[in-house]
Amino acid sequence: MPTKLRSSTTVYFYLISFIVVILLSALFVLIGPSRAHAQQAGYSITMTPSSTELRAAPGETTTSRFTVVNQGQTSYPLLLSTQPYHVVGDIYDPQFTTLAGTTDASSWIRFDEESSQTLLAGKTKDVSYTLTIPAGTAPGGYYAVIFAETNPEISKSGVTPRNRVGNILYITVAGAVETKGSIEKPSSDIPSVIWGNSAAVGVLVKNTGGVHYLTKTHLNISSVFGRSLFNAELERYVLPQTQRLITANWEKLPAIGIYKVTRDSTIAGSVQRLPDTYIVVIQPWIFAVIIIGIAYLVTLAVLRARQKQKNSVESPDVQD
Repeated sequence: MPTKLRSSTTVYFYLISFIVVILLSALFVLIGPSRAHAQQAGYSITMTPSSTELRAAPGETTTSRFTVVNQGQTSYPLLLSTQPYHVVGDIYDPQFTTLAGTTDASSWIRFDEESSQTLLAGKTKDVSYTLTIPAGTAPGGYYAVIFAETNPEISKSGVTPRNRVGNILYITVAGAVETKGSIEKPSSDIPSVIWGNSAAVGVLVKNTGGVHYLTKTHLNISSVFGRSLFNAELERYVLPQTQRLITANWEKLPAIGIYKVTRDSTIAGSVQRLPDTYIVVIQPWIFAVIIIGIAYLVTLAVLRARQKQKNSVESPDVQD
């Protein structure tokens, strides 16, 4: 075989081998993870609702229910439990321990059936429970969470996956209690000038009363001509004597412009609004184009000035 032909054949061989390797790698990436996931024996569990409002007077009882669903193909022992609930910080990091100086409302909950039972694959379980408010309890807001947890036997390897879902109970003990709060700008508010393609916009809602409330927050960004570019409506619980940061992310910002930010929240039944804010949006590439344009104009002006000076030198005035 001629040297030139043999060299060409070798190149084609390596090229085809490279393409085959790339295709096989792509096939493994696309198919491999889904097969591994399908073969894993996981435990599927969901609960509805994820939160419940309850109200009763001291000494009274009330009942409610929730639903646990096993959407998987594996049955498992189900464990029901209750724990205290409070939050830390304005991003509401959930805590399931008793807060010092407060009442453990989780002790007021009793399930109407066994707290440990088997949930069959593909089945749904409705669970009823009773809330009893102890006599003499002060009016106001109290909080607990009901957990439903997969509770399989410990495997031989010693590693047993457990999944847990919860239903937060917002309990109001009836009586004379003040409901109040306010809306403020967050400490890390949306900047006056935004360089980039996304920005977080939000409000800080304070609850200075003695019971929780559900706040409805409305965030809007519009052009100076009134055209809305971003709109978000969010509902969040705010616990007494806490403040909560409520934000939404504005994605795919325009290239450049001046925009108005309007924000309001429903606080204890009435709407409170922050003063309107104006922001400037400019993408980095726009800024680069502007800088290049200015540099071009300056360079052009300098070159024209030099050319004019050169022409003036080469063509002196002729006098009689």
